[in-house]
Amino acid sequence: TLLRDGRRESTVSTLYLSPSNIETGQQIICKASNKAVPNGKETSVTIDIQHLPLVNLSVEPQPILEGNLVKFHCSGKANPPVSLYR
Repeated sequence: TLLRDGRRESTVSTLYLSPSNIETGQQIICKASNKAVPNGKETSVTIDIQHLPLVNLSVEPQPILEGNLVKFHCSGKANPPVSLYR
């Protein structure tokens, strides 16, 4: 957009993402440059995507035999972090 002084412009770019939990903690960087500032200026934002827990349940040993002790392991990954297992 040309500003009122007729000499300068204002520009906006929009980036659309389909976020997934693997992007949490990554940075998006916006950099702009022109003849006055050839090296440009930049800013960034850190992505914080909140998502439901991804839950995993495993058992040892395999195969399970009658009368033997078994160990169940339940783990979860989420943002915000898992606070309760039951």
